[in-house]
Amino acid sequence: MTDPYARHDAALAVLRPYGPNLANGFINHAPMVVEALAAMGRGDTALSWLRAEEHDLLPRAPAQPPIGAAGWREALGKPARFEAWAAFFAREIEMNGWRATLDRWARRLSAGYGTAAVHGVIRTAHAARALAWQDTALRRSELAQGLAVWAARYAPLAPDLPAPAFGTLPPHEALAAVTPVALHWRVRAGSITAGLANLARAPGFARETAGADLSEEPLATADALVCTFAELFLDAARNGYTAIVFAHAVTGAAAARNLLPLVGPGAQRALIAGAWQTGCALKAVFYPPAPGAGRPVPARRTPDRLAEAAAVHGDDHAIKLAEACLSAYARTGRRRLLKTIALALTLLEPREGEAADPTRLLETQT
Repeated sequence: MTDPYARHDAALAVLRPYGPNLANGFINHAPMVVEALAAMGRGDTALSWLRAEEHDLLPRAPAQPPIGAAGWREALGKPARFEAWAAFFAREIEMNGWRATLDRWARRLSAGYGTAAVHGVIRTAHAARALAWQDTALRRSELAQGLAVWAARYAPLAPDLPAPAFGTLPPHEALAAVTPVALHWRVRAGSITAGLANLARAPGFARETAGADLSEEPLATADALVCTFAELFLDAARNGYTAIVFAHAVTGAAAARNLLPLVGPGAQRALIAGAWQTGCALKAVFYPPAPGAGRPVPARRTPDRLAEAAAVHGDDHAIKLAEACLSAYARTGRRRLLKTIALALTLLEPREGEAADPTRLLETQT
């Protein structure tokens, strides 16, 4: 069998000089995308994808004063301390092993699951999955950087949001009960992180999200969350902006699913709770005024064709969402996941300069 990660370390080597931010101020998605391409069996396209994106990447900052084992709480939520956190986690991984480090810090950081528009945990999960495939120095370094994004930008959804006391409803029914904030407070533009501040205007959020029964077997529960938030995407994604927003509910749940086999029961519970509350928060704050009547999508599509279409499309969110849905489809057989990918490819703009039309790959199947 061909190793889907055969070129992954080469891609990580290209990314090694670059930091967590882009020139436009947003998060650097490249480490997540190259791992998603590998997981989709398209790892041979990662280096060419990086060449087209490298001009937007910013170099890493110089080394910083270290974070001590007893003083890490003071450095939480301080983006300027990213390099110190990366060095901190590199030492933790060297001393304690990557699995023990991941388990400990997934538990500690899960209250900030939505950190950096969910990218802290998403990058960590992509890094950990590649590392579980093969332990290499570059992959350990990438895990340290993923955890560093999560810790340096750490921010709970709401300061007083309690841990959910799970109820009796299946996730899709509990999500339907989540009430969006008043229409004039719903966010229609700008950063996801800034928009999530409006969760404070949803007074029933803690009670409503506590209605979900997430007590089933963890892997099955996480797959149910991916499917539930894929349905939210189909319902609420109406344009490029809402497609990006609700893609993060899906990929956020997929991050939990990817991490669960690598951590212990305590971290598993914390990750599931974080993924659930974060996806619900995106509905509460960003749900559009008139959902339910999106663009038509091609009627026939196969997983291989969708993976190819996403790689050709080139948009980072399209690639990550496609991989999350295809992985869940392989486990669950839920064809609505394939429709989610097809809709995303119609709503998200292809990467600038791509000559191919990815939607044609969906229309011309036999």
